[in-house]
Amino acid sequence: MRIRYCVVTLNQLQWVIDKHLPSVDLSLIDGIHVHVSEIEEQRYNGSVVVDPLEVGKLAAIAEESGEWKVTSSVNNLGVSTGWNYFIESARQDGFDAVIIANDDIYLYEGTLQRFVNEMQTSKFVSFRGMNAFSFFGIHLDYAEEIGEFDEEFWPAYFEDNDYHYRMKLQGFEGTVVEDPSYFHAGSATLSTFSYE
Repeated sequence: MRIRYCVVTLNQLQWVIDKHLPSVDLSLIDGIHVHVSEIEEQRYNGSVVVDPLEVGKLAAIAEESGEWKVTSSVNNLGVSTGWNYFIESARQDGFDAVIIANDDIYLYEGTLQRFVNEMQTSKFVSFRGMNAFSFFGIHLDYAEEIGEFDEEFWPAYFEDNDYHYRMKLQGFEGTVVEDPSYFHAGSATLSTFSYE
């Protein structure tokens, strides 16, 4: 089974480069896809500008490794659209499953190994609790069966509740793991968002 690790970021790119990605054991997965929402104006819908030099740094790292994919957009895709994009991109690139992670996390030792092990027998893996979708794994065939994440939930929040409910309607809960866990700053993108 080929698994791609995916992260979408709006204004946490520095965290992704400095903390998140170094916590990912590349030997356990077959690729990484990072999508960066670049904002061209000084402020766009109140969000912080993404430094093009940091995007370039990430692209250079990706180029060196040969197993990373870096994409960007000039607007905020929103969580659902980003997750749907990762699933479709992984399908087109010949992957069997994705692990999708929030940008504001870093993994504790053993977390990714546990997820990869569980994904061998389960089509959906997540942690227990209200942040279950801040780090989850899903097989692409199962994602197709449940359907896309609802992009009407924009830019974020409740797309996960909706998806989980649709899973339950089809009689499938997935595998829930307790530990080892990960650090999650929680709503880091929202806390740097300004409506001014």
